[in-house]
Parts: sequence; structure tokens; C-alpha cells
Amino acid sequence: MSSEIMTRWYRSPEICLTEKLYDKSIDIWSMGVILSEMLYCSTAYSKEPGFDCTNRFLFKGTSSFPLSPKESGISENDQLVKIMSIFSKFDRESDLSFLLEEDSKEFTMKLYEENKTKIKDIRSLLPKSNPDLLELLESML
Repeated sequence: MSSEIMTRWYRSPEICLTEKLYDKSIDIWSMGVILSEMLYCSTAYSKEPGFDCTNRFLFKGTSSFPLSPKESGISENDQLVKIMSIFSKFDRESDLSFLLEEDSKEFTMKLYEENKTKIKDIRSLLPKSNPDLLELLESML
């Protein structure tokens, strides 16, 4: 597996966690991230005062441990921490079912526990968006 599989902000949790086996769901994830950018850049938001298209990225991490060689550990700007900060509903069994390695599951749960007080709901980030599109977005992510 290459650490250069895709741009960091579009990486799925499987890639961030260096899972050796993954499937097309990583592409669905990336399309969900792109959908969130499209929603944010839609007329409903872009006509607002102070709109900044550089804020369109849903998971704007600056590192991805262990894939970022200069990072010695997890920071608050780690890609997986950014991902975990968006999902207020989290179920260990269903939401971690894609992970095959028990170490990855434990690591993810630890990150979740450490950051659960900072979690935002995706619907609160895109309040002007069509509820059906938000439901689709949530299912993609």
C-alpha cells in the first residue's frame, strides 16, 4: 500500500489507519467528501457575507499519523481526529466494522473517547442543505 494513495483530505478512515484490505467504499467516502464541498459552495452558502471557499473542506487535517513521516504522534489536526470530530452518532460495532485489525479498532475508539466532547454534527455544519442530500452524505461517510 502506498501512503500517496490520495490527497489527505479525501482519505477514508481505512487509509488513515493503514488497513491492508479495503474495497470500493474508500471511493464512496471520497465522493461524499466532494459532495460536502459542493453543498458548501452552493448558492445557499456562497451568497452569505463572509463566505470563504477555502472553508469547503470537511476534514482539513494537516497530518495523518502514521502516514505523515514527520509527525511523531497524533495531534488535534490529524486527519483521523478531524474525521472523528464530525460524527455525533457513533456505534463501535457498525461504524468500525470495516476495520479488520483489532489494534485499529482500539486506536479509533481511543481517539473517539479523547475527542467526543468536541464533536459536531454534520447537519449543523450544512444547515441550509436539503435534508435528503444530507442523508445521502451521511450514508456515504
